[in-house]
Amino acid sequence: MATLKYNRNDYLPTRTNLSVSQVKAEYRRLKVIAQRRLERIGRTEFRQTKTYGYNEAMFGKGQGSVRGKSEAELRKMLYDLSSFVTDPSKTLTGLRERRDLTIAKINGKYGAEIVTKDNYFEFLDFLNDKSMQPTFEGLDSGQELQLWEMRTKGLTNKAIRDNFADLMKNRENVLQALDKLPNRKRISYSELEENLKK
Repeated sequence: MATLKYNRNDYLPTRTNLSVSQVKAEYRRLKVIAQRRLERIGRTEFRQTKTYGYNEAMFGKGQGSVRGKSEAELRKMLYDLSSFVTDPSKTLTGLRERRDLTIAKINGKYGAEIVTKDNYFEFLDFLNDKSMQPTFEGLDSGQELQLWEMRTKGLTNKAIRDNFADLMKNRENVLQALDKLPNRKRISYSELEENLKK
């Protein structure tokens, strides 16, 4: 985690005692730190996250030039950058700790290894899939995890979305039928119904 050269209050856009030249110099120093951090994160699985994309767009190479900016814009840019480089959760270690904690919490609550490091980002995409949002309305996290388990065991998002009521009514039978499938292949709901009848 980066250390700040000045008092934390001097990074607040409205409370700073720093001159414009000090703001520019500190911004350039912190930007080098931010770019190194983003480079390290960019070589990992976290590159695919929206947070990485946002921070790369804000602080990456070729972004955030101080040239032609007003004093107020410079102070705001320094504040945003200082917030990024001093936030331990925005480091590679912090991102991994948060992922591992989330996985442990989900699996501990559910009592099974549903979410792993290998499928963590796929799980997040599943939960954030806009087409699935109406399906998730009114569900508790346990029910969402059961849908995720169905997804990891072969059902497509479309099959879950289109047959949601039946799936939720017959959750246990559906999960047992999916467990019997070879190689976790993707199946349609009609194929699942055939397996349920067996």
